[in-house]
Amino acid sequence: MPSPSYSSPEKRFTDGRRYVRRIGLHHFAYLRSVAEGLDIADCATRYLGTEHGHEARTAHQQTVDAVRAVARRRGEPWRLVGLSIKTTGTDRPSLEEFADGRFDGFSEAEVLEIYQETFPPDRKAVRSQRLRTRQFALLHGLEAMAA
Repeated sequence: MPSPSYSSPEKRFTDGRRYVRRIGLHHFAYLRSVAEGLDIADCATRYLGTEHGHEARTAHQQTVDAVRAVARRRGEPWRLVGLSIKTTGTDRPSLEEFADGRFDGFSEAEVLEIYQETFPPDRKAVRSQRLRTRQFALLHGLEAMAA
């Protein structure tokens, strides 16, 4: 039986289980895709090489734990790694749809002001977007350092 390669990013146990041995670019691509809201099982199949759907949850947790450990060692906000941030779906029309033919005599700045008064920014959506921005910045920073 050949000995396992030490350059392999993952190692298999004798019973077929895997564990993350070295963090690679594929782990960060996986975490970014999950943070975008894509399905964990599909992303795990694509980026982590899981063969069955039931392996996805374990692979997800191992990847999150490994990247969180790196973030913790660097003193980064490690709780953002693997966090599922839901986007709030508001039924706000775009600025063009809002102004479509109704504000012909107004300047663009005036229409924008009326739009912002009519549809004030949702605090929860702004907070979620800020967290998502911090999460992606953290993943990019860790990727540059660890992978």
